[in-house]
Amino acid sequence: MNQVEKILELTGIPSEDETKRFESPYAKIMIECVSIFKRVELREICQGACSNTIDFMKSLMNLNPQKRCSAELALRHPFVSDCHDPKSEYTYPYGSIQVRPCTSRTFYLSQQYCHIYFPFL
Repeated sequence: MNQVEKILELTGIPSEDETKRFESPYAKIMIECVSIFKRVELREICQGACSNTIDFMKSLMNLNPQKRCSAELALRHPFVSDCHDPKSEYTYPYGSIQVRPCTSRTFYLSQQYCHIYFPFL
């Protein structure tokens, strides 16, 4: 449940200006609750990975949705382009999928989520 912490170890803590652009009202609170002891380079974790692999993973980990790689762009990335064949793949027939914002007013720390939701998994 500490996915945000692990991503921030790799990307660094976003600036206050960047967090203002997030659509989630809880993003700033979540980021403020994160304690990062050491910044880690993705190359350290994925030793031996080629530069396309590192670039692809970094493009997907950006917390800012406006800067994060879209699914469409990700499929064109050199890391996966050999596996992507638009002619043989299905397309969702109902247009863009809209994700509704979370309306919950409750905020939990990651450890609290574990205790609440793990019994249901």
